[in-house]
Amino acid sequence: MTVATQVVALDGLDDAIIGTCNQLGGGEVVAYDYRKVVALFESMDWNEDEFEEWWEVMSENIPPDSYPVFVNLDDSVRYEIAAQRNGCH
Repeated sequence: MTVATQVVALDGLDDAIIGTCNQLGGGEVVAYDYRKVVALFESMDWNEDEFEEWWEVMSENIPPDSYPVFVNLDDSVRYEIAAQRNGCH
């Protein structure tokens, strides 16, 4: 049985949603593919200042425990960590 969870999703970023994430000691939040989010803003010709203004407005309306997660999808991190643990650099 699947239980529906209420999460905060950011308007205009649905194409970048990759799932949800469970916070330690907290609730479930939306997880976005960071690169897709950047691409969506670039496709709208937004600059960094416009993005920061947008995020400021959005974050004022979202409880901190509901902030989304932006994930860098990168399998190479797994191998880099394994190499570090094995003493390889």
